[in-house]
Amino acid sequence: YIDNNKFPLAYPKSFLDDNNGNLWIGYFRNLLYRYNYADNNFTEYYPSESFNRESAYMEGFRLLLNDKNKNIFAGSENYYCCFNPTNNHVLFKGEKIDGNILSLCIDRDSNYWIGSNNILFFIDKKKYKLKSFYEFENISNNIECITEGDSSCFWFALLGGGLCKFDKNTKTIHLFTTKDGLSHNTTYNILKDRKGNLWISTNKGISMFNPKTNQFRNFGQDDGLKIEEFNAGAAYQTIEGEMIYGGMGGVVSFFPDSLTEKQDNYNAPLLFTELKSSGERYVLKNIYDLKNIELAKGSDNFEISFSCSDYRNADKIQYRYYLKGYNEDWIITDHKHRYVNYASLNPGKYNFILEATDISGNWARKNSLEIIIPAYYYQQKWFWAIIIFLIITGTAVIIKLRFKNIHLAERKKQEQLKLEILRSQLNPHFIDNCLNSVNSMVSVNDEKNVNQYLSDFSRLMRLFLNNSNKEYIPFKDELESIYKYLQLEYSNNSDKFEYEIVVDELLNIDGTQVTPSLIQPFIENVIKHAFPEQINRKGKIRIEFNYNRSEAIICTISDDGIGRELSQKNKTEFQKQRKSKGESLVKERLTFFNSINKTNYKIETSNLYNDRIETGTKIIIEIPIKVKSGK
Repeated sequence: YIDNNKFPLAYPKSFLDDNNGNLWIGYFRNLLYRYNYADNNFTEYYPSESFNRESAYMEGFRLLLNDKNKNIFAGSENYYCCFNPTNNHVLFKGEKIDGNILSLCIDRDSNYWIGSNNILFFIDKKKYKLKSFYEFENISNNIECITEGDSSCFWFALLGGGLCKFDKNTKTIHLFTTKDGLSHNTTYNILKDRKGNLWISTNKGISMFNPKTNQFRNFGQDDGLKIEEFNAGAAYQTIEGEMIYGGMGGVVSFFPDSLTEKQDNYNAPLLFTELKSSGERYVLKNIYDLKNIELAKGSDNFEISFSCSDYRNADKIQYRYYLKGYNEDWIITDHKHRYVNYASLNPGKYNFILEATDISGNWARKNSLEIIIPAYYYQQKWFWAIIIFLIITGTAVIIKLRFKNIHLAERKKQEQLKLEILRSQLNPHFIDNCLNSVNSMVSVNDEKNVNQYLSDFSRLMRLFLNNSNKEYIPFKDELESIYKYLQLEYSNNSDKFEYEIVVDELLNIDGTQVTPSLIQPFIENVIKHAFPEQINRKGKIRIEFNYNRSEAIICTISDDGIGRELSQKNKTEFQKQRKSKGESLVKERLTFFNSINKTNYKIETSNLYNDRIETGTKIIIEIPIKVKSGK
């Protein structure tokens, strides 16, 4: 018995069997006793002259622990020290720290890790100095216990904060609480079994945690546990692996292998129990015996239910699943949500993969079911390939017929109607390239790009056809047709050139109308001749629209290509004899427009760089405009 007059409020707080015939007893106040088993004597003990009860250095011994050299580490309210009990030598002691010494772990490298309130301290084994500390902003709980995991992590038992994983390399933490399956967030002690599982004492029984699967299994009164509320520091593991925990009402002990192996031997089957499609139950006997199911044609959804026949541990089982061919990310659920719905599915084969945990938290139970959704003919890829082919062919026929009708009308309307046919000319080479591009996409089943390409191509066709019989069109429509044309040409020649369109801010895009189709033939000519394969680089085309007060928009087309002179040299004799039809028609059209309207719109062509071998080309086109009244 301790003399309360001499040592007021002194009571035992910590115990240590040093495996050398002594039991060390640390008291809440600055009092340390050594009890010798052989002579049955208690000795008040202090490790050196500078370290005694009168100096009140330790202020109590709430933590005692042996290192591998049988030195004793002692921790108190705000201080710590480590001494050799044989020669009475203090190896190291720390200055006052801001917090209580609550827990200690000596890692596999003999470094010291000290747990305080929400702070973790690190002491290097070589210099025995407080090297660094980590203060966790999102943790406000006492670190009651520290257990080493693998080579890179520690596990903390937090008073009210659950289980915490600390990665010492990245200095990051991850919390596991009741939301993750822990029995209670007030945790005290962590012991590790031979399989690497963590056994955590809490205020509501004992939880076993599998670090490989992040799964918990909880033990309470239903499992025969007589104590539910445990205490800090009251845990011990024997050499044989038996675990002992102290709590409110007594002490419990068990061998963890005997709890898990007994249950693991029972491998309950994982079953599919029901399948529904479009809200109707899919009538099949013994669905749990089937490996594949074929739904009715036109089905695009199903609901599947599953269960595990481990009725003794049903509430502890976790499930995870994914649908191969739809989404292959695992989705985790519990025993209360044993069904899943899939909707808006395309025809095809799907494989529903299902797994469940065993009593130890391992994903040990597996099952799968192949679900086949047959397709109608109009849902087949070949059907849509035919539709796309017909659309392309029909579009080409319509364009060809349109050109033919315009050509016939031109002969009847003499010179004035000739302007309309020139307006609606379209380069067949461009259409052929577009059709080839679509054909290439169809051949590789690239439905997404085919749809987008056909949409752009169709829009451009509509613009050309709508503008063909008009003398003036909105300037924004002309800009759109140029943009769509360049976009499609760039899709066919993305390795050949880049382009840029610049519009003067002074231009009234919505209130201005222009003579259509004067620009596209020149752009086409640039793409065709300015950047031959021999130059081994990407060219650049710049199209700029500027405002001009003399009833015109000035369009400047510039490129950094090889220039007219080199382009002419590279042409074959046959190509030299052929002139650009598009450019000739535009020039003829503009001449005819000048003669009718008594105007003087011009087209000028020159070198962009006179000091280079590859001179590039600059084309300036004066486009007739008509401004709406009031704009």
